[in-house]
Amino acid sequence: MPDLSQFTHLDTTKSLDNPRLHELSAHVDWLLCSGLWKIGSCFEDQLGTRPQCASHYNPQYFNRDGAVLIAFGLVDTAYAVQLETVGIQRAKFNLRTGVNTKSRDGVPHDHYSPVRPGALYAVPVRLDVATTQDEFKQVHVSYYFKRKGKVPLRRSEKRAKLLDELIDAIPMQQLRRAFESPTSPRELWKLQRKHDFKESNKEIYMELRALFDERY
Repeated sequence: MPDLSQFTHLDTTKSLDNPRLHELSAHVDWLLCSGLWKIGSCFEDQLGTRPQCASHYNPQYFNRDGAVLIAFGLVDTAYAVQLETVGIQRAKFNLRTGVNTKSRDGVPHDHYSPVRPGALYAVPVRLDVATTQDEFKQVHVSYYFKRKGKVPLRRSEKRAKLLDELIDAIPMQQLRRAFESPTSPRELWKLQRKHDFKESNKEIYMELRALFDERY
C-alpha cells in the first residue's frame, strides 16, 4: 500500500484499493450520500496538487480542503475509465449529489500501471454556495469567465450549454483534437459542419476551449 499520509489536504482514510465496480458503487453511495461533490481522477503522485487546482475546483465554489480519496491503486487504463464512470453516474443520477458536467469518464488515462497507478477523488461544493444540483448550476460560473471579468451570466450559460451539446454529439477524442489549437477553430468547424452545428467564431471557440480545458 502506498504512503498516502503525505497528501495533507486530502482525506485518505476512507479509500479503497483498486476496487471492483460494485464495491466502488457501494462506496460512493456511502461516502458521497450528502452534500454536493465533483469527482475527478489523476495519477496517485498528483494527489497533492490536482484536487487543489483552482481551474478545476475554484475555491469560490469548492471546499478543496475537504477533498476525499475514493480509490487508489488503479493500474489498468480501461478499468479506471469504468470505475470513474460508475462513480460519476452514481453520484449524479442516483444520489443527486454529483455536479460533474460529464456523465462518463472521457479522459485518456495514459500509462496507468503498477509503477504509476491512478486514483479517484471527490471535492465537495461549499455548503454556503449550493445544497442541490439545480442551485449549483445557477450559481456556478466558470474559472475562465471569472478571469475575463464581468461576463453576463446568460452568455456563460449559453457557452456551457453549447459545449454540452457538442460533447453529446461528437466523440470525445475528436473533440479533444479540435481544441488542441490555442487560437484556431478550423478543426472544430469541420466537426460542427459534420454534426449540423453552426460554426463558432474565434471568440466563441476560445471560450469553448477554455471551458473544455477546465472540465477535462
